[in-house]
Amino acid sequence: MNSTLLKMEKINHWFDGEGGNRNLVIHDVNFEMQQGQFVSLVGSSGCGKSTFLKMILGTHPPRQGTVLLNGREILKPCRDVGIVYQKYS
Repeated sequence: MNSTLLKMEKINHWFDGEGGNRNLVIHDVNFEMQQGQFVSLVGSSGCGKSTFLKMILGTHPPRQGTVLLNGREILKPCRDVGIVYQKYS
């Protein structure tokens, strides 16, 4: 039986824009990934894929909601999560 590795609950994230406007890039996302599961994240440019990954990485905490890794909330970067960029520049 696989256990939950990553869980994201009620995730919302936005960037503040000019004039107090919010650019909502992730809205009400719930996501769960089991140990040993392989997942792909696909979408058009600017849809929030990198922001989603940076929340898992711990470099961009969500404005609302929680990100849990093995039941522990990710609040900052940790040694248990890494990222390999497509272009290594």
